[in-house]
Amino acid sequence: MGRFIGRRPDETARLARRVAGHLEPGEEVIAAVLLQRPGTLSAEVKGATSGAVTGAIGGTAYGPGREDAEDRADRAGWVAQCEALGVDRALAERTIHSALVLTTARVLVVRRSSLTRRLGEPIGAWPVTEAHVDVPRGEQTLTLRVGDAPLRFELPQAHRFLPDVYRELPALVARARAQATGS
Repeated sequence: MGRFIGRRPDETARLARRVAGHLEPGEEVIAAVLLQRPGTLSAEVKGATSGAVTGAIGGTAYGPGREDAEDRADRAGWVAQCEALGVDRALAERTIHSALVLTTARVLVVRRSSLTRRLGEPIGAWPVTEAHVDVPRGEQTLTLRVGDAPLRFELPQAHRFLPDVYRELPALVARARAQATGS
């Protein structure tokens, strides 16, 4: 029941096993967190609310798979940010749920199945020496910065339900960057 009520467990160990095939020799996972494309939560809430309302009145106003202008703008912004970091446009458009994996050498963003939660192919991998992560307390966002280019994500839950690794991630990235540069 702990997975559904209260704070969720840290999934770093499970995600590390699932991403092992994408790691380079000697590379170790330090932390891993689940994320989603901005606008995902609001789209899910709209779809669920609309489904409940239209089911009760027998109509179809906003069903699964339908987008409004705000959803399209969120996706277009996400795709533009991905492209600025060298991510393939088609892959960025298909990515809704993902995992950010911090290793001793890189930061990877790995596509995740919405249905099975299994990790798929990496959409991007950047040297940890170029990466910065911001997780503002009280907000539903995480921003990965590679150089000057930001890539924003939405957190899967409110801060009070997330494992501590989300809050510790900026410091973990800074420590990994310092170790990689020898500082």
